[in-house]
Amino acid sequence: MKKLFTFCLCLALFSCVPKKNPSDIDGYLKSAMSDFLNSNARVKGKINYEVKSVTHFEETSYYVCEFKVRMTNAISSNDTPKVDTIGIMKAKIDKNFKVIGRDF
Repeated sequence: MKKLFTFCLCLALFSCVPKKNPSDIDGYLKSAMSDFLNSNARVKGKINYEVKSVTHFEETSYYVCEFKVRMTNAISSNDTPKVDTIGIMKAKIDKNFKVIGRDF
């Protein structure tokens, strides 16, 4: 009986995982996408990406996201005009906010 009580107590303690607040998820998604875009070695230091907002839908193992992103070039030279634009990017981000796929 004592083992059953201990098992039930442990089960109750470990099964109560707090759900993340939707506003926290938005922040994590924005941060993950911003890190992904700004860490690209090909454009690092040339183009700046700022994630303005995110709309997401939760699937079983990932989030389907639509980001509003502002893109500016960091330095403008004589042959490169100044770029400042806002656009939409879509991505799939896993629940750990580590793997980002932009294949659709």
